[in-house]
Amino acid sequence: MNLSQDILTHLKRTIPPAESANLEGRSAVEMMTAYLSWRTRAVPRRPRTVQVGAGFASRLRSDDELRAMVEQLVRDLESGAEIGERTNKLLEGSSAESKSDADALRFLLDEWRISHVVVHSAVVLVAFTDTDAYLIGTYDANTTRSDVAAVLIEDFPHSGFVRAFPSVGKRKPATTEDRAAVKAAGIDPRSIVERPDATYMLGTGSVGSGTWGWNARLRAQAVIDAATSLARHLGGEAHFVFLDTERFAVRNDRTGVEVPVPAV
Repeated sequence: MNLSQDILTHLKRTIPPAESANLEGRSAVEMMTAYLSWRTRAVPRRPRTVQVGAGFASRLRSDDELRAMVEQLVRDLESGAEIGERTNKLLEGSSAESKSDADALRFLLDEWRISHVVVHSAVVLVAFTDTDAYLIGTYDANTTRSDVAAVLIEDFPHSGFVRAFPSVGKRKPATTEDRAAVKAAGIDPRSIVERPDATYMLGTGSVGSGTWGWNARLRAQAVIDAATSLARHLGGEAHFVFLDTERFAVRNDRTGVEVPVPAV
């Protein structure tokens, strides 16, 4: 069974070309991670209550062009209009602060569960729940991880996108050894924000994997491991098939037997 080729063929027909263009030569796990990460970023169509960060709201009051674009986005979100074609396009890297910080913002958006919506000439960062849409601000070459974290902590502390661990006693600055220990425990130090009042964790806080989220990576590994095991059991010429967007199977071409991959 050529897992990689089966998955690549499906992804080229399914996910946007910008996301499938760099998958040639990737492993089956990497390609499945890309697919699951893309599916995770999909925003279900439904009406939502829109909340705008204080700093973003202040900027909108002084920028008529941006305000007009965002007001249309707000109407679309409140009415439940389809925004899928405008949501979660691949972002260009930022040059702000440092390359490591820029990469952290670009690649950690999935882990933080922050979406980006293209609104004409602007890209707006939005945190979606089933009932609410939290407008954080625009994304451009000057946007930093610290900018996004500050809005979540200060404007949307009860949104579910940030968790606070109150400080007890006087806090010492984190050392390199502290950060290494945090990462070894499966927590990405880039998702941790230390302030005098508390330590904050953005999103899941888990260690990312390249350009795709860690949770997607774990599920992808489980799917590929299960499919490989099924292929050995079925024998003969087997293929990996997508039953729908979230269910997969292994099919024996000679016998026609098709066995679903256990849900993970």
